[in-house]
Amino acid sequence: MNHHQIKNITHRHYRNLKKHFKKVKKRFDDEAIHQLRVEYKKLRAFFRLISGVNGRKETARISGKLKRCYAVAGSIRDLQLQQQRILDISKQEPKKPWGYIDLLQEHINKLKPSLGKLLAKKIIEKKKKKIDAIILPEFQPGDFKNYTEKIWASIFHIVEQGNINDGDIHKVRKLLKDLLYNLKELARIEERVIALNGIAGKNEKYFDQLLEEIGNYQDTFNAIELLKPKWIYKLNTQNQESLIRIKELLIEDKSKIKRSLEQSLRSDLHKAMEYNFRY
Repeated sequence: MNHHQIKNITHRHYRNLKKHFKKVKKRFDDEAIHQLRVEYKKLRAFFRLISGVNGRKETARISGKLKRCYAVAGSIRDLQLQQQRILDISKQEPKKPWGYIDLLQEHINKLKPSLGKLLAKKIIEKKKKKIDAIILPEFQPGDFKNYTEKIWASIFHIVEQGNINDGDIHKVRKLLKDLLYNLKELARIEERVIALNGIAGKNEKYFDQLLEEIGNYQDTFNAIELLKPKWIYKLNTQNQESLIRIKELLIEDKSKIKRSLEQSLRSDLHKAMEYNFRY
């Protein structure tokens, strides 16, 4: 990639973020927020890719206000998804835990003004000008190879540990997402990178499925975390009993998903990493 191509990619991500800002401000619905957060992750992954090349001290970074926007939007979406999840799980029950659903909505309503203020600021325009001044003159295929080797080394270190905890699984997901986002980005313009579409001997579909499984695990983890005892015990007896049953089901599901994930990470993914280091 040359300077012009790197600049175009960065500007495209910022344009997309600006569009998603407008959509979120209008509706605050979970899909609009999801698309904003995905675009943020793609930009963040690209900045991680091009930063630190050839020992450069100046690096492209996400602004603090945009990080805050991403975090608040994520908190709102987690609460929205929790509402949907609880209603789905309890659909066979004669009485749904509406007190908990209302409590989640209260927390959503408290966060919306903060997100609205952040979305109203000219975060994108200001940061885009600063980034343009420090964008790399070029990014070579060898730079991408160094980047992928660092990613796989980090994953390998995590997988080789005796016990894979929740934080480890979350980190593996972030690393793999960054790698896939950047692979797809570079494959648009670099013919030599297209050959890497079968990352480490595995095709793209395999990694999409693995990331979906890790995503399901993360969603279940978040659902359990949001069933906070201090929230549950504010509610009436019917709500409490229903939510305690739901939490037990989620904990059981989380254990099943984790066993399957550990097997994937220690066998198939482990073989994929070994392949990557050989070739």
